This record gives sequence, C-alpha cells and structure tokens, in this order.
Amino acid sequence: MTNLDNNKSITVQVTGASGSCALLNNAAFEQVREPGKFLIRRALIERVG
Repeated sequence: MTNLDNNKSITVQVTGASGSCALLNNAAFEQVREPGKFLIRRALIERVG
C-alpha cells in the first residue's frame, strides 16, 4: 500500500477484503500516515507475489 499524499509505502498481508476500505494495524498505519492525520484518502493498493 502506498499513501499517495506522501509516497510512503508498506507491504502487509491482507487477511480480508472490506469493499473500498483497507484496515491497517496501528504499526502499519504509523509507517504510512501523515503526521496529524488519522485517515488516508488517496492510497494505491497493489497485489504482490
């Protein structure tokens, strides 16, 4: 997943799909979020492997 607002990315294992939402655990979210923001609106989610 890449946060398109700051170009930070992380690779995580998807355990379930939820429509147009992707839920990240706290550790993963902290890696890609922008300081002071608690929602990522523009994200690129790619399948790898």
